[in-house]
Amino acid sequence: MIKKISVASVATYVMMALAMPVLAQTSTSTPATSTPATTTPPVVKGKKRVDLVCMQNAVVKRDDSVLKGLDSYYAAAKAALTARKDALKSAWGIEDAKARKEALRAAWKNYREAIRKARHDFRSVKRDAWKQFKEDRRICRGSGEGDESEGADEQL
Repeated sequence: MIKKISVASVATYVMMALAMPVLAQTSTSTPATSTPATTTPPVVKGKKRVDLVCMQNAVVKRDDSVLKGLDSYYAAAKAALTARKDALKSAWGIEDAKARKEALRAAWKNYREAIRKARHDFRSVKRDAWKQFKEDRRICRGSGEGDESEGADEQL
């Protein structure tokens, strides 16, 4: 028991002896007559400072553009579905089989074309928004520190 206590005491003494020089560092306070430190961080050579407000504005601009494109896409898709519904309903009311078949084909063809155009227009809006964002990011000196890429909007 005494052996355990003496080993613990020696270990504590050694640790304190090693820690004392670190704790005994002298304070380097500035004299009262010196000028106060500036709040501007020093300029580091080779590194550009990012304009954070500019980057915030670039993100808002990009995402607002994508949101407007998404609203347009949904409006076009809704219009295409409504037109398809009305055309199919009318087509199924035609007694003549040949005319009905042609009307059904036309309804589906028009729907596919409308949806294809809506998707194409939305992709163009997304592409343009990201292209503008990349330009804005370059101007703001943002380096793409986040996970920002066009692929993030692929699921839209």
